[in-house]
Amino acid sequence: MSDPDTAHRVTDEVADVLAYLLQLCEVLGIDPLAALDAKIDRNERRFPAPEAP
Repeated sequence: MSDPDTAHRVTDEVADVLAYLLQLCEVLGIDPLAALDAKIDRNERRFPAPEAP
């Protein structure tokens, strides 16, 4: 990402992927933020953070 041309192309690709994902969520009736929140909760239960010593 230190090269401005590469950074610009990568940023464009990320924007494209995000746009397609949001469109897919719209078509499927998925709330992307709710889906993300639920997934984070499941991952926290599945992979709990180690306890401090």
